[in-house]
Amino acid sequence: MKKDFIKTIFIILLLTFSFYYAKKISTLLIYKSSLMHEIMDNKDNYEEKSVNAIIDGDYITPGIDGYKVAGLESYYQMKNQGVFDEDKIVYEKVEPEISLANNQTLIINKANSFKRKVSLIVNNNEEVENYILKHRIKANKLVTLNTYKKKSAFKQINHDKNYSVLEKKLKEYEINTDVCVLNNYNKEECLNDHKFLVEPTYTISDSSLIKTNINAGDIIMIDDSLSLASFKILLQKINYQNLSSDTLSSLISEER
Repeated sequence: MKKDFIKTIFIILLLTFSFYYAKKISTLLIYKSSLMHEIMDNKDNYEEKSVNAIIDGDYITPGIDGYKVAGLESYYQMKNQGVFDEDKIVYEKVEPEISLANNQTLIINKANSFKRKVSLIVNNNEEVENYILKHRIKANKLVTLNTYKKKSAFKQINHDKNYSVLEKKLKEYEINTDVCVLNNYNKEECLNDHKFLVEPTYTISDSSLIKTNINAGDIIMIDDSLSLASFKILLQKINYQNLSSDTLSSLISEER
């Protein structure tokens, strides 16, 4: 019985090591193939380095993920065809060494300019909000227990003094956001909820519109008194810079 047990263990070990070395040899042969050589020779033309987030005191500007060519995975995608095909390249994400994920207690007041986008935040400006909805502009709305909706085209962001009560409702209807726009009373609750802390880059009012330069990555708070005429001028300024508007979650994301 003991001999049979030892024999079984020996066979299992032999098969394990045989499989391991067969796989090693197979991989070695792949890396010596002309197709793999072509993949490795061309990979620098398709890879992008990650960009670290920038920290300045209590503030952070998000970074951008990079990506590199996954050699073996790309080879397997191309091997049946037997020739290099850039459409079949497989990529691996490369996260920044300094990123939002490691610095979630810091405040974002500007996003990375790489995405060529801005983000608009409205609070209580019915005329502007109706225009945004009518023209399907991606934007964010600060909501309270009285103003949130179960379904909305806006990215709804908790802005109620009774933060925890509204947050429970937002989660119940699966419209909770990972972003928190800071005010005088919500920072600790947002930190406890592991949300990204955001402050607008600036607030646009009728009086500040003309002198404000719009840049990629700006987080723009729409003043409650901003006229619709001024808002349309703001959109023109955004378009003139070849920028588009997106939600805060998308804007501050480090995904390329």
